[in-house]
Amino acid sequence: MKDQAETDRKRSVILLEKAKIDAEAVKVAADAEAYAEAAVLEADNALAQKLEAEISIQRVWADAYAKRNVPTYVFGAGDGYTSTGGDQEAQLLQRLLAMEYAKRLDYDRAIQK
Repeated sequence: MKDQAETDRKRSVILLEKAKIDAEAVKVAADAEAYAEAAVLEADNALAQKLEAEISIQRVWADAYAKRNVPTYVFGAGDGYTSTGGDQEAQLLQRLLAMEYAKRLDYDRAIQK
């Protein structure tokens, strides 16, 4: 029984050391993955997140523009090229509001080299 207990103790020690080594390998792999992800984000200046934000903004505006009420008759005169309330005015308003909301998000849209 004493020999069996000693064998079991040695086996337990070996299994504990193996578990520690496995845990260390998992930690190293996780650290390497986190480092790689951070390097990619830094390298592309968080381009994926910026693109996702831009897509979300434009999706909201496109949906609102598609659902806008368009009158049958529009009275008034603008600059001679378009009537008051025309599509060009709606597009200009959309661009102005998109720029305003981009400023509120406060991020740099430029891609850094």
